Amino acid sequence: MKTIMVIPTYWSRPFHQGWKEEDNVYDHPTPLDQEGTLERTLRSVKTLKDKDFELVLLVCPTHQSIEKDAVEKVNKIVAKVSLDINVYMVSGFQVQHMKNIIRSMHKSEYVDYILDINGYSNVRNLGLFVAYIMDADVLIMIDDDEIFENSDFVERCRKFIGGRLYGAAIDAVAGYYLNEDNEYYDKVNMEPWMTFWDRFGSKAKAFDKIIGSEPRLKHTPFAFGGCMVLHRNLFTTVPFDPKVPRGEDIDYLINAKMFAYNFFLDNQLYVKHLPPPKSHPIWKRVREDIARFLYDRAKIVTQVDKPNMHRVQPEDFDPYPGEFLKDDLEDKIIKTNTILAMDYLSKERDADAKEAINNIYISQYDVKPKHNVFLQYYSFQQDWIRLIKFSRDLADEMRKHILQIVDVGLNLKDLEKDVDIDTSSLVKEIDDLNIFSGVEKDDLDKLLPIFKIKNFDKNEIIFRENENDGKIFFIRKGSVDLLKDTEKGDMVKLTTIGEKEYFGETSFLFNQPHSVTVIAREATQTIVFRREDMDAFVQKDARLGLKLLKLFIYKLSHRMKNMNTAYLTHLIKNSSEYTGKSI
Repeated sequence: MKTIMVIPTYWSRPFHQGWKEEDNVYDHPTPLDQEGTLERTLRSVKTLKDKDFELVLLVCPTHQSIEKDAVEKVNKIVAKVSLDINVYMVSGFQVQHMKNIIRSMHKSEYVDYILDINGYSNVRNLGLFVAYIMDADVLIMIDDDEIFENSDFVERCRKFIGGRLYGAAIDAVAGYYLNEDNEYYDKVNMEPWMTFWDRFGSKAKAFDKIIGSEPRLKHTPFAFGGCMVLHRNLFTTVPFDPKVPRGEDIDYLINAKMFAYNFFLDNQLYVKHLPPPKSHPIWKRVREDIARFLYDRAKIVTQVDKPNMHRVQPEDFDPYPGEFLKDDLEDKIIKTNTILAMDYLSKERDADAKEAINNIYISQYDVKPKHNVFLQYYSFQQDWIRLIKFSRDLADEMRKHILQIVDVGLNLKDLEKDVDIDTSSLVKEIDDLNIFSGVEKDDLDKLLPIFKIKNFDKNEIIFRENENDGKIFFIRKGSVDLLKDTEKGDMVKLTTIGEKEYFGETSFLFNQPHSVTVIAREATQTIVFRREDMDAFVQKDARLGLKLLKLFIYKLSHRMKNMNTAYLTHLIKNSSEYTGKSI
């Protein structure tokens, strides 16, 4: 069974900049100027005996503006650790590529709200989708604050998944966390406010019942997103719920059970979980729990019969989280936050006391769902299935884009200059390019997924003479100078070309080194077409591929004639605009 391991890694602005209002909220993202826990996790991957899996790192910045820095940071860590398995990275850049490919098939109605890299559930769903297009049978979900201590961890992950137990298909297997004391309990000290909000006590009862007893494999009411094994049958049908505010892992288990998939826990499957300490005040953590439990309870309450669905009840998830999914949840909220507020007041922390009391108000008016949560999720789940189905034919194309820039030898320069594009406007722009005159619009639509946009700064060298990158560039905005070395070692400018012109055809068409050096004369944006993408395209559509090649060759003959004339003119005059310059 092909196995993909996915590890999301979260990064924030440098420590001194702190969190900003527009940033995503995660438990403990690593500031860009700190080392974090990812390297520790990756080093522990080396201890695994079974290396028959591929590793995908989802790079999740708290804000898009730091994405390139986060990718660079992760890239350096991966290179430093030097794993002997295939490692890929997916960030917002690759997500954008996937969206563009799907949009090119006129499926934009699903893309923007399903494929997203912001928020825990969306990140988890991205992991499912990447596993799908990488053709995985089994997905292992791990977090970047964990350590593998069992060298046979991967074997344990694959031992049961996809099999059957007492006639039931094993669609998912949950593992669990061990703390630094090698215990599966949460390390907390009981406090008065926990009297009616005994979440840790309920968890302990559930852990003892499921983890601390035989048999090894049994149905479970809880699961951990950082130690979870999913079979393809499940993750292509059931997505994470992007609307659940927290606790996306247990919510996923609820979703899976609703659609009649079996979720087991293996009490020999575990990782060491060593997260950095949380800095949020208690009232805020309680508020987050209130929102998630109200949401999950509403999802259970609002269930309606649908095909292939299995209705679930709060008792199916006892003792945890079932004890927080029942009718007395509001009573728990009132009592808990009243005690918490009194505790704050006794310590003269009036502002915190006010927030604790505010939790009661919020639970009644702000976070309690007022819509049918189940139908909302059901609609999303149906769109997920549609996305998976029509992505089947696009998987090769999307996988190629991932592999293109996620190798360990990541070309950060290229990544930095990838930009978001509106494919609908791009079709018209390409249609306006002289070289594509005569190509039908439907054919241009087919070509869209293999076009890329790249920006270049003024005076930046796009490529040098005698380099061979196999790319042809179409100028979208700006202009470039085409230069050629002389026997004296100087460079002579042959010509300047601007918008709707192109360059790089020799390398692209004939796999020959570039005959000129090209420099951006000003800030320039180009549309790039790669030879390897064209080769793959010709394999799929020989008719259109041949048509394009004829067009390129025809244009090339005219370009070569003009350039030769310019070069000969220079030799005659024996002068150079760039005399003495070396680039």
